[in-house]
Amino acid sequence: MKNFYHLWTPDNQQIILTCEADFKMAMNLFALCAAVSPGIVILTFELMDNHIHVTLFSSENDARNFFSLFKQHLRKWLVFINRAVDLSAFECRMRALENAQDIKNVITYNNRNGFLVNPDETPFSYRWGAGRFFFNPDARLRFEHEAKKMSSTERRSILRSHIADKAENILMLDGYICPLCFCDIHSAEKYYRSASNYFYEISRNIETNKAIAQEIGEALMYSDDELYRITVMLSSKYYEQKSPSLLSKNDKLELARQLHYEWGASKKQLCRMLKMHIGVLDTIFQTPR
Repeated sequence: MKNFYHLWTPDNQQIILTCEADFKMAMNLFALCAAVSPGIVILTFELMDNHIHVTLFSSENDARNFFSLFKQHLRKWLVFINRAVDLSAFECRMRALENAQDIKNVITYNNRNGFLVNPDETPFSYRWGAGRFFFNPDARLRFEHEAKKMSSTERRSILRSHIADKAENILMLDGYICPLCFCDIHSAEKYYRSASNYFYEISRNIETNKAIAQEIGEALMYSDDELYRITVMLSSKYYEQKSPSLLSKNDKLELARQLHYEWGASKKQLCRMLKMHIGVLDTIFQTPR
């Protein structure tokens, strides 16, 4: 039976993609594997350097077959370029989505993933996924005017298989296959009331993203702006102090523990949020900075 799913891989996999050329190849492999996989509709996805997130409509079996095909060709490509990468942790995890709100939350979570790993990115600039095309007419217009059709020879050279012949209407932009030609972004956008609702969800709805991260066992990650809002909220709620840097030493330590263990704040972020010395944090958190 078909359903909407969140498909992801754990973020404890060693680094797979190390440069722009790697990401372009991974985008092409992902797109072609999706194009030749029957029965799946991808709403959105994001590729990170060591894991992926996908929101799709499919049967569970078809979705797992798609992932297996992608992993198989990813491994073949790594062997071809003579790069030794252990893909044992690159395993498919899936959860059936329960309702429209659940689908909306996971689309948002997935589209946030890419830009959070790089402070120089926004949800509309991270290139290695479909997120930048959401509610972005300028990006779509550029695709319509500049995308080029990929030849059958190019498709075969990427997959190194004649199954690439099954992929039709594959269009490239910026040197890799554009998500607009194989993702149903239009349907994904319908889960939001408007573009402004999407912007709120992706930039402000931190509680929902925390819940999903905890559910799938993924390391929490927030930008400094997001984490500062959380810090002020907690400081006001528990200590009646809107300026966290003015808290007492003991209150700062308690808040630091809460931010670290419940919200995934790094020690460097805690230094910035609470005006604490890194040496103090080193004594209570025996983890890398």
